Amino acid sequence: MRWASATTHDPAGPRRIHSDAGLEGKGENMLGMSADQDFSLSDAVSLAAIEERGIQREIEEAIAFNQHFVVAGLCLLPGG
Repeated sequence: MRWASATTHDPAGPRRIHSDAGLEGKGENMLGMSADQDFSLSDAVSLAAIEERGIQREIEEAIAFNQHFVVAGLCLLPGG
């Protein structure tokens, strides 16, 4: 967590968002609308959480190891 805390712009550190049925439903809908992408449900729920909470306006980067978050307009950390 030290590395993640150092890379966040939030002085309180990284935010932890827990999934719920609503986010999972939005993620499943996202999967249905993105048939041309090979998102996992985990990626789709993460993107739904970012969208639902307006986080995308606050962040420009995501810690990820695939290009799915680039499709959503984020830069990847570490340097992906």
